[in-house]
Amino acid sequence: MQVIKPEDHTMLFDSFEKDMNESMSCVLSTDYKRSVDIDGMPVYVDMSCPGESDSNGRLWQPMTVPVQLPLHGIWGLTLDNIFAVGWMGCLLHFDGEQWRSLRGGVIDKNTERFAACEENTPLFAIDGNSQGEAWAVGDNGVILHFDGVNWQHEKSNTDINLRAVLCTDNNIVYAAGAGGTVLMRDAQGLWSNLNNPLSSGFHTLLVLDDGSLLLGGGRYFVDQGAWRVGALQRRRIQSLKV
Repeated sequence: MQVIKPEDHTMLFDSFEKDMNESMSCVLSTDYKRSVDIDGMPVYVDMSCPGESDSNGRLWQPMTVPVQLPLHGIWGLTLDNIFAVGWMGCLLHFDGEQWRSLRGGVIDKNTERFAACEENTPLFAIDGNSQGEAWAVGDNGVILHFDGVNWQHEKSNTDINLRAVLCTDNNIVYAAGAGGTVLMRDAQGLWSNLNNPLSSGFHTLLVLDDGSLLLGGGRYFVDQGAWRVGALQRRRIQSLKV
């Protein structure tokens, strides 16, 4: 699944194989919906707006979402339980039928602009574990935790802008962001700063098989009025074992 941001509205695209194979069967029904069975899970694609096919025969179809905000991250375990996060703190949920807004995008009734409130703090990444828990991170050290039922704030002990979050198989969660910030949530639910000596901002995380943590990031600078990518840095932190 891929997220794009057109000029006038936000759309989500889902990709489905057109070719018949052992794990997918397709039936075109009378209401112009294609019933797709993927590993035993039915998916219904509205063929009245068929979208476009790519060179590999995959169908990319727009999905209607209730916001007009850029989306930065998406995560889910099943086709009827998917979350997306983005600008102005928006948090969306897909229940297999439609996308709904859970929080964020609060409008000030007096100014008709986005309100300057904590709920509108931009979110940039989301990840979850096999138990159905999830974490979303964003500006000002914001961390939201989904316990399988509700979303709640967790204390990050930092006001640094966070850009990446990663869940591991042993219930350890990492978050990373500006200024070389790397946070770790232990199995008891407490976040701590790992005091990384590198100063680059991090945008992505990966835990390797040996338990070490791989971080990717870089710097941005303004040159003649345009944003440009500075030096990209990747560091393998051998000492971060879990």
